[in-house]
Amino acid sequence: MMNTEINNNIKNLIEKLGITPYEFSKQIGNKRADNVYNIINEKVEVSPKTLNKILHRFPEYKEFILMGKEDSSMTQKATLYIESTDDLYSITQELNIPEYILREYKEKTKTPTIEHASKLVNYFERIGEAVSEKEDSETVYVSLLPISAQGGSLNDFVVSVKKSDCEKIISPIKGADWAITVSGDSMSPEFPSGAQILIKKINEKAFIDWGKVYVLDTCNGTIIKIIVPSEKEGYVKCISINNDKRYAPFDVSFDDIYGFYRILLCMSVK
Repeated sequence: MMNTEINNNIKNLIEKLGITPYEFSKQIGNKRADNVYNIINEKVEVSPKTLNKILHRFPEYKEFILMGKEDSSMTQKATLYIESTDDLYSITQELNIPEYILREYKEKTKTPTIEHASKLVNYFERIGEAVSEKEDSETVYVSLLPISAQGGSLNDFVVSVKKSDCEKIISPIKGADWAITVSGDSMSPEFPSGAQILIKKINEKAFIDWGKVYVLDTCNGTIIKIIVPSEKEGYVKCISINNDKRYAPFDVSFDDIYGFYRILLCMSVK
C-alpha cells in the first residue's frame, strides 16, 4: 500500500510557497513537471532521489515535508527577532510581508508561518552579520608588549620583534603606539600593578610636559614615573606617586633614555 503522507505534505508545500508544480519542478532541478504532478495527485510514491532533491532545495521545510509539522525552532527564533525590533516598515519593504501581519507576530496574536519565519530569520541574521562586520572594521587594536613598565627595555624589544608578533588588545581610543603592563607599586594607586597603559612616543626635543607621568625607555629597562627637571644638567628627575621610602626619586641621564612615551590611558584589569 502506498504511503501518501509525504505526497500530501509536498502538495501543501507547493501551495504554501504560492508557486505552480512546474515552477516547483524547475526549482528542484527537474526539466519536466510530470513527476511532481504524479506525486501531488498521489499516482506515485515520492522516490528517495526526488525527496532528497526537495529537502536539499528547501531545507527549512524539512519537518514540514517529512512530518507535516511547522519547524517550531524556526518560528520561535523568528518571533524572538520580531519582538526585538520596532522597525517593521523596513522589514515589510525588504521581505514584502504586510506590516499588519508582522505586528500580529510581534504581539503574538499569530505564529509566523514557516515561509515567513524562514525569511525573517535570514533577514535578521544577515543584518546581524553586517553590524558585526561594521563593528569589527571600527574596532581599534593595539599591540601589547610582553615586557612591563619597571622591567625590560622597550628599545631592545622593538628592534627584535615586530608589532604583528605581539598579542593584540582592544583599545577604547585611537592613536596609541603600544600597550604595556604596569609592574610594581611605586605608581599606585593611580597606576596599579597589573594595569595596562596605552602609550604614544613623543619628541622630547620639542618639549616635555613637566610634572606629568611618562613611560621612559632606559638602558636599565622601561619605567613609569612623574618627570620633573633635575638639578643636574642633562638629566631628568623621576618621582614615584607612592610615598613609601623604598621609592625615592632618582635622576636619569638623557643619554641613557631611548624614548619618552606619553600615557594616553590606564586600564585597570581588576
